[in-house]
Amino acid sequence: MTSTQHLIPPETFLQKTEEWVVLDARSPGEFAKGHIPHAINVPLLRDEERAAVGTTYKKQSRQEAVLLGWELVGPRMREIAETLLKHAENGPLLIYCARGGMRSGILANMVQYLGLPISRLEGGYKAFRSYIRSLWEQPHQPVVILGGMTGTGKTEFLHHLAEAGESMLDLEGLANHRGSAFGAYGQPPQPTQQMFENLIGWTWSTFPPGQPVWIESESIRIGKVRVPDSLWERMRPAPVVELVVSMKKRMERLLRDYGDFEFSLLAEAVEKIRKRLGNSYADQSLAALEQGEISACFAILLEHYYDHCYKKSLSRRDTVLSVPADGADISGIVEHIKAAGRQLLATPSEELSAEIESMDAVA
Repeated sequence: MTSTQHLIPPETFLQKTEEWVVLDARSPGEFAKGHIPHAINVPLLRDEERAAVGTTYKKQSRQEAVLLGWELVGPRMREIAETLLKHAENGPLLIYCARGGMRSGILANMVQYLGLPISRLEGGYKAFRSYIRSLWEQPHQPVVILGGMTGTGKTEFLHHLAEAGESMLDLEGLANHRGSAFGAYGQPPQPTQQMFENLIGWTWSTFPPGQPVWIESESIRIGKVRVPDSLWERMRPAPVVELVVSMKKRMERLLRDYGDFEFSLLAEAVEKIRKRLGNSYADQSLAALEQGEISACFAILLEHYYDHCYKKSLSRRDTVLSVPADGADISGIVEHIKAAGRQLLATPSEELSAEIESMDAVA
């Protein structure tokens, strides 16, 4: 063998992800449940083969399981090797499996025998998952919530904050869901829970240490996925910068985002919240839809459901600072939001208070 295997700990890997072509040696089923973002699946064992090896391990012995594994993989060794060579054309390989053990070791040995540079993720996928979960649990990375009623443009302003150099976590974007009863429409399929958490950690690893992280006000469940409990516990007591936008602007945004969807989809969304909205208001909303009065339907939903839920949620917050966000000067509003965030995180001072007040005219 003319090359050396390198063990790379998760924290080092996340600092230099662009250096490797990342290969996942686990089975397709394991890969589908969740994997490192941008990894490519090169399974040593197929799903049914992995199941057979596992059964043999439990009912017979480790040795018999290893022998069965070699028997199953043997006929495909050349095919696997050629796949590895093909991926190596795009850069040095980093391979991982469930725990950084046998499967990634076998593929790494194959690459090594082929004379190519090879690295393995120390501890495998399990270590990666453990490390990324620790990232958002760090108390030195403060969280600021960007709040506002439905239609205030919270997600848009999150991205404006990112463009202005702030760290922001777009949970709805990672979840492929806008967070409301209408949230799945026009979106790609949602990731699995594991993959959602992996995407959160992957994104968080790019944030400068100590810089505040902006997160949109969310429910703990976003469509079919759930905000990890440890992250939710960071979000719940976090200070809130609340965007204040006129009903006219909110309605314009909602009609732009949802107004072109088919009647059946909009009606389905209303039915999803019928129990919480109440039968009378649900029927009024559906009647407005049938008459083509989409704005009237949305007005009912806002007044009697979404705004009520938001106000109830906001009432549980201890620290809230409102920012007018109706104006056309987006960059000015963003600076106002940033200043509000600094004031909430810092010890209140006359200087910061004056800064906030001086920006009121901008929005």
